[in-house]
Amino acid sequence: MRIKYEVKSNCWLNDMYNQRIHWAKPFLKDIFFAGMTTTGRSESINSFFDGFVNSRTMLNEFIVQYDKAVESRRAAEEDEDFKTMNSRPILSLVHPIKAKAGQFYTRKMFDTFKKEWTEAITNLTHDTITKTTEESTYRVGQLDVDNKYWCIVTFCSLNQVSITCSCSMYETNEILCKHSLYVMKKKHVQELPNQYILP
Repeated sequence: MRIKYEVKSNCWLNDMYNQRIHWAKPFLKDIFFAGMTTTGRSESINSFFDGFVNSRTMLNEFIVQYDKAVESRRAAEEDEDFKTMNSRPILSLVHPIKAKAGQFYTRKMFDTFKKEWTEAITNLTHDTITKTTEESTYRVGQLDVDNKYWCIVTFCSLNQVSITCSCSMYETNEILCKHSLYVMKKKHVQELPNQYILP
């Protein structure tokens, strides 16, 4: 764009380009963000105050309403913690990987895991790129999507099972993606490796 519009000498554009590692999504895909995006953070802050303040709230009212919003959020978190600690997901026809996830994940995390697992066992296929006794590389994706858009998954079983995917969902959200789960199931992994479950 700098070349096309002849703005190579623009200081602001040059400065933004030099800082691209801080804002360009491909540079950030290996960094853990707990599933939050920049727009998600602002939406989360806005939803935090829904029902407590509006554009006509006076400053002195805002402080009182802020305390109420914080108390409401804490109560909701305590309720969710109680439900997670005192209930277990109902599992039918359970694969051992899914069973272990149900045992260790919080309810919300397990819901996310279930969606990835369902996609992994119903909608995906693969092409083998390389295969040795210790390491295999696959291109994994949906049948109705051109395979040039599929993800690259590397599976290693040398000392312990390790798996990486080019979508970097595990690195950013700390939960295995459907592509990785698909390969683990195809490789007959019987248990979700401990290193992929956060304490």
